[in-house]
Amino acid sequence: MQANSLMKPCRRDSIVAILLFLLTTAVFLPALFCRYVAFDDSSYVSKNLHVLSGLSLENLRWAFHVHDGFWSPILWISYMLDSSLLSPEPWAFHLTNILLHSLNAALLFLLLRRTTDRPWVALVAAALWALHPLRVESVVWITERKDVLSGLFLFLSLHAYVSFSRSRHKAQYVLLLLFMVAGLMVKPILITLPVLLLLLDVWPLSNVWKNQGVVTQSLSKHWKNSVVEKIPLFICAAIFTVTGWLAHHSAISSLETYSLLERIGIALHNYAFYIGKMLRPAGLATPYPMMIATVWQAAGAAALLAAITVVALFSIRRAPHLFTGWLWFCIALFPVCGFIQIGNTTTADRFTYLPSIGLTVALVWSVAEIRRIPFQKEIALVAIAGLILLTVRQIAFWRDSNALFGRALSVTGENPVADAMYGGWLTEQGRFDEAEPHLLRAVELFPSYSPAANNLGLLFSYRGDFQRALICFEFAVANPNHSAQAEINLESCRRVLEER
Repeated sequence: MQANSLMKPCRRDSIVAILLFLLTTAVFLPALFCRYVAFDDSSYVSKNLHVLSGLSLENLRWAFHVHDGFWSPILWISYMLDSSLLSPEPWAFHLTNILLHSLNAALLFLLLRRTTDRPWVALVAAALWALHPLRVESVVWITERKDVLSGLFLFLSLHAYVSFSRSRHKAQYVLLLLFMVAGLMVKPILITLPVLLLLLDVWPLSNVWKNQGVVTQSLSKHWKNSVVEKIPLFICAAIFTVTGWLAHHSAISSLETYSLLERIGIALHNYAFYIGKMLRPAGLATPYPMMIATVWQAAGAAALLAAITVVALFSIRRAPHLFTGWLWFCIALFPVCGFIQIGNTTTADRFTYLPSIGLTVALVWSVAEIRRIPFQKEIALVAIAGLILLTVRQIAFWRDSNALFGRALSVTGENPVADAMYGGWLTEQGRFDEAEPHLLRAVELFPSYSPAANNLGLLFSYRGDFQRALICFEFAVANPNHSAQAEINLESCRRVLEER
């Protein structure tokens, strides 16, 4: 009788997880009809012969090298498996992204369920996170498989840690370490994992903060042991931080590009920006323009973040979910908040993929604790249904490059990155007259953006104006963060002029 009673919740939880997996898959299924977009898809998949030719010994060796400033061997292997087992067509890569995200949704529900014993609250939190339109960029953009795949290893790490914290079996700790390493071999965002696990020790894995009778000595010993057991994870994070910097250092903007104060302003603005987009997901776009916050914007964001942090700190005993959720958001977002500037992107929906878990959990559990709110389940269902509609609408903007960049330009105003990408795609389509104003505007608004000058050079090359193309290519290569393709274009242009 006791065994049967223990099995029922497990069986019920498994059914709920499967239903959430199916719902998430169904919502994102329209992505199967989306094409490649002219925003890194060519270098990652559509024109990458190593990926399109599938899994082989030569391609495996290639996967373990640094490419475009990233060392992501497991990511490349996953793409190659798609080509070998499914198809080198866009739908195959989209399908894998969708299934990975749906699996992440199910794993998040199971994680919250097994650690909090609040099945309905866990389901609502997992569904709100998985079906939010902010997830669209990470799921539907083939290039951004980094998010959903590293997310899978994050959730597997968290489940292994929960098992270890209860059983203390060394095998579970080894699994935790292996999952962390695998995630870091997809995307270095998991360097924050050891700190996130410390937050889980506060809530939901421990009620030490609620226990008013815990003596100081016992409390100190508890946290000392908690930190010590994570030392191997911190060492792993440090190693990958160094290797990540070595791989990315050429793409990291110097203080000459963005001053320290500008970086602080960008980071503060982005924290507030993502909170706003989570609560009101309107005007989402890919890419966003470079956002340099004004002094007043940065000050306002700093005041907001400070106020929430103070509330979270003072709520650590009464509402530890708020403390853990808020700090999870702040810490997980830090590597991509814009303070450390890589490339020419300061803001992106995809940066919220893992950080927003904390914010969602904090919000859902806080509302659930307010028992005076009537019809909580009905309100949750309406909110989930509304997010589904917005997500399906957002997916439609990814159907092709024309829709994606057209959407970005319509909702963000001056956006030189979108202009440069759109103009480059129009040039490839032979629509030179349409491409030229976009490329000229991109160069005017963002002169140091190498892709804009490179794409304008390609436009002039296709028109046969190699003198002007040469000037553009030289300008593009003058940028320290220029692509290898810009150098190839410059040399080709010089050869053509020499032959003349």
